[in-house]
Amino acid sequence: GDVRKEGARSGIVLLPEPSIFDHWVPSDMEMYNRAVKLAAAQYELTTPTDPVFVQWVADAEEGQAAFAWGALYFFIIASIVYLVFSCMAGFVASVVSRPNGPRKG
Repeated sequence: GDVRKEGARSGIVLLPEPSIFDHWVPSDMEMYNRAVKLAAAQYELTTPTDPVFVQWVADAEEGQAAFAWGALYFFIIASIVYLVFSCMAGFVASVVSRPNGPRKG
């Protein structure tokens, strides 16, 4: 984010993002929660049960646009992957369902 920029006076709320890798790699949100718990224990702080994390940005609209473009890129890539797998599955299905040799009458 733009946390080091002087003009960063806006924040975008970070939401938990489920991932297929959550079972093997901790998510960013999980790491942030660990950091909150460690800081609270170290400095004897009280913290809310569900803290809200923000990403500081100099321009909130630009930050929203970045998230929107990221979502669009994800949609396009997911659609291309789906198209490729669908074509491969269709090809395999057509080869498997083909009769063996010419039919004799």
